[in-house]
Amino acid sequence: MITVYGIGNCDTIRKTLNWLREHQLEFEFFDYKKKGISTELINEFLAHFEMDELLNRRGTTWRKQPDSIKNNLTRKIAITLMCSQPSIIKRPIIKNKNQWSIGYSTETLESLLAT
Repeated sequence: MITVYGIGNCDTIRKTLNWLREHQLEFEFFDYKKKGISTELINEFLAHFEMDELLNRRGTTWRKQPDSIKNNLTRKIAITLMCSQPSIIKRPIIKNKNQWSIGYSTETLESLLAT
């Protein structure tokens, strides 16, 4: 089963979910803004991606962070930040069996789903 992690009001998530529907693929969508996100799930993400890959440093949520956080970011602080402000996590994060990807790209989706 394909699992897509993200937030429902994100254009990239909508594009990803539409692509999956167009290709008639079954998936589960985990909206971590509505359901919440646990430290355990973030640690699972961090088992597959570097912290810098997970943090959306181009978004408003990151830009609103004080310089004291931006300049002294540790793994522990990043996890706390992602739990309290899930919009700061890049999206989509997609899991298909044991394969993971982050971000939207039709090429990535096709290769991820070919496994």
